[in-house]
Amino acid sequence: MVCIYDGGNVPAQNKNRLQVHAELVDMIDHIGWMHIKDYTIDPGLTWPGCGRRGTAEELRAG
Repeated sequence: MVCIYDGGNVPAQNKNRLQVHAELVDMIDHIGWMHIKDYTIDPGLTWPGCGRRGTAEELRAG
């Protein structure tokens, strides 16, 4: 069994390039396929449950 590393999914979680690289290094021995795409971090994005807490209505609205 091998892993698929998707280099765009990590920054899509608003992780910086050092965090993206660290995840790649952690997986490198197990990668069988790599999917490369570009992603620009949205500094205004807050994932539900992280950082600023929104109301239930804000979370439902996205």
